Amino acid sequence: MGHVASQPTISCQVCNYIVPLTNKEKHTVIKCPNCLEAIPFEGDPPGKQYVGCVCNCLLICRASTSRVGCSRPHCYRIILLSEV
Repeated sequence: MGHVASQPTISCQVCNYIVPLTNKEKHTVIKCPNCLEAIPFEGDPPGKQYVGCVCNCLLICRASTSRVGCSRPHCYRIILLSEV
């Protein structure tokens, strides 16, 4: 996260657009106004985890999940999650 003119910001992971975080303190995921992709900027919610698909779709699933499927109609990839 960065600050532009004393305003908290985050860089979009897809298009690198600088997104201001003003009035978004209660959110854990926001939508980039430039490319409309979801951006996580807080840690994973309790018991959940964020997974990024190669099509840039941000997926949220249970922390115990071993695989997750992308829900985008043009993708439908199955992502296998390994324990680290």
